Amino acid sequence: MLFGLVFFSFFKLFSVENSTGYIPVTDSLEIRKVLEEWKKDSTSCLKIRNYKMADLIIDNVHFINKSEEEVIQLIGNPNRKIFACYYIDAVKEDDEFIELRYYFDALCSNGQPTENNDGLCWLEIVISPRTKKVVSIDKGCT
Repeated sequence: MLFGLVFFSFFKLFSVENSTGYIPVTDSLEIRKVLEEWKKDSTSCLKIRNYKMADLIIDNVHFINKSEEEVIQLIGNPNRKIFACYYIDAVKEDDEFIELRYYFDALCSNGQPTENNDGLCWLEIVISPRTKKVVSIDKGCT
């Protein structure tokens, strides 16, 4: 009985919540490793961050309705924070949204990504100014 309780507590501790509930421990540990590697390559100049990794994060980490602070805790500080006015169909809002951009597959110079180049890719997390919560997540490239 005690073993079962300890095992269940361990499982809950190392589970990542996604939109369908909890994902298994083995997947959770893999995602945690991906998130650690993502944070380690904060500029994308170590060439660890890539398109596949961005897809894994989008598919396995539930960002919708998380605060900016929760996002930063999960994937680190953004490379760029933008305030942009546009309409988001998913939430039927037209406002000045906050975009958190995380670069991947970036071309770099002196250890920093060069922002004005073709091929710069980013993970984009959009936060509503009204609710202060994530309303959209996507990828983009120039």
